[in-house]
Amino acid sequence: MSKEILLEINKHVATITLNKPERGNSLTLSMINEFLSIFRELENNSSISIIIITGKGKYFCTGMDLQRTNITSTPLTSSFSKNNNNNNKIDSIENGSLKTYEIGTLFYNTIKSSKKVIISKINGPVLGGGIGLMFVTDIRICNEKNFYFCFNEVKVGLLPAIISQYIVPELGLFKTKQYMLTGEKIFTKQALNDGIISTSATDDNDLNKKVEEYTKMLLSSAPKAMGKIKKLIQIINSTDINDDKKKDFIKEQFIQMMNSEEAIHGIKAFSMKQIPDWFKSNM
Repeated sequence: MSKEILLEINKHVATITLNKPERGNSLTLSMINEFLSIFRELENNSSISIIIITGKGKYFCTGMDLQRTNITSTPLTSSFSKNNNNNNKIDSIENGSLKTYEIGTLFYNTIKSSKKVIISKINGPVLGGGIGLMFVTDIRICNEKNFYFCFNEVKVGLLPAIISQYIVPELGLFKTKQYMLTGEKIFTKQALNDGIISTSATDDNDLNKKVEEYTKMLLSSAPKAMGKIKKLIQIINSTDINDDKKKDFIKEQFIQMMNSEEAIHGIKAFSMKQIPDWFKSNM
């Protein structure tokens, strides 16, 4: 594991820290690959039910590291059609852009589709693709002293293309259009009003406390049931699945739920006025 991605595991909770504060915790392709490798291991670890994602230093995440990805800083001229070197340059740029698109989409989709509960512990400002990272998490807790988010892509001639598919369905057309076109800074109060932040903290110590409070609440919930709840909500919210298939899925989940080991254990504990132990019941 490199020093750019840090992993800490405390019983049933894993914390992944983006550790590139000197560059605003911006992401390179190699950094994303390493993140995904760690994330997949956690996804397959049945003893982990919560994954916290945070950043080291001033920023939470500032998106892709433009100086270390395949985005060229050399403009193409109108003579490119006469120059085979420039044709090769165009092919190289297109191939690099496609690779960035594919790994970027994989990065967000992997987090979004996780069966674990993902908490973003937002220690500071969130820019560009970092907003996509924030939006694919389930619980979002920010330090209101340092927090704001900003779609700054438009200020350098770029589009928030990949992350738009995660932002628009949740934030809505009108707000998304406003925020992406203006590149304005959205601070804690507005983010809370928009319903995209779970809660805020007054400082770093309070941020740690709020994350611990949510972690405690989540650890009292059945891990597999939480994963199925996430899937249920995703299916119901999908525009690619018709109503009949949604109803069939809901029916299937209800029937399976009543016979699940977690439900049997949980109901038994409830009837005996005990606290369920989700990690020692061999479920």
